[in-house]
Amino acid sequence: MPSFASRPPCTGALRVAAGLALSLATLMLAGCGGSGSAGTAAAPPAAASGASGVTLATRVDYSAAARPLAVTPVLDAAAVQELDVPITGGTLSVTGANGTRYSLVIPGDALKSPTRIRMQAVSSLTGAPAGIEAVHAVQFEPTGLQFLQPATLTIETTSPVPVTQQAFFGYDAAGDDLHLVRNELGTSAQLKVLHFSGYGMAMLEREKAVTGVFVDVVPKDAEARLQTAMANAIAQANAGTIDNAQMMALFEGYLIQFEAEVLRPCEPLPERLAPTRSPPCATRFRSAGSAACSAFQKPPIQRRR
Repeated sequence: MPSFASRPPCTGALRVAAGLALSLATLMLAGCGGSGSAGTAAAPPAAASGASGVTLATRVDYSAAARPLAVTPVLDAAAVQELDVPITGGTLSVTGANGTRYSLVIPGDALKSPTRIRMQAVSSLTGAPAGIEAVHAVQFEPTGLQFLQPATLTIETTSPVPVTQQAFFGYDAAGDDLHLVRNELGTSAQLKVLHFSGYGMAMLEREKAVTGVFVDVVPKDAEARLQTAMANAIAQANAGTIDNAQMMALFEGYLIQFEAEVLRPCEPLPERLAPTRSPPCATRFRSAGSAACSAFQKPPIQRRR
């Protein structure tokens, strides 16, 4: 299996996003001993039975009919910040009523132009799946904003949340298409934010597995399905069902599959004929449950010079 970490982050086919590719490449290097080369990833298991008895798929089904979940965020009016962020970057932070602190760090060159950003804590999520004990989340505006480089969201709760009870999620607009997202490995609660609107961490009821709580949710968004598969793999590694090497192998397989089944079929012909070009990576790919190119909505990309 070719190593994702050994490939340039943004050449050939379009990537899901620069931040996702780069951060996963870094993880694979670390997972293989932290040396200068990626090494050989362990072969993924044919199937792994999760802690809840749910089989962990080794491939993402992009053709399955969507079963999206919409929630209604209840916002904390007292925990909000608005900031005019320049192209050089900036930091926003708020503290929710329960004491949880949220900080968003936007790096330089992440924005095409100065942008007014709003960050507000979420008190609760109406319509969330059963089995969730508490929610620690924030909602961002402007809705749909995409970063050229990923921002970093850090969630600091007043009391530690055991890793087996953590479930990280995101949603669109004001609660549409809630789905799992992967957290940054090696951190307590940190996420890479590629686009707005809502992100957070759910504290599951004790002994609940992530795949069991969210098993009936099939996102509409192709990127969301990829993120969900990765989050499930992390949950199973935390539960001890698979080891770290198997998890990394699953990550690599998911990314290679995403490129082959989602990105390449929708890549414009000129990109295929000009492999030395480095196309913009900060693009979101959307699907209504089909791998057909017509199902994707790709907004125009403007690169700041």
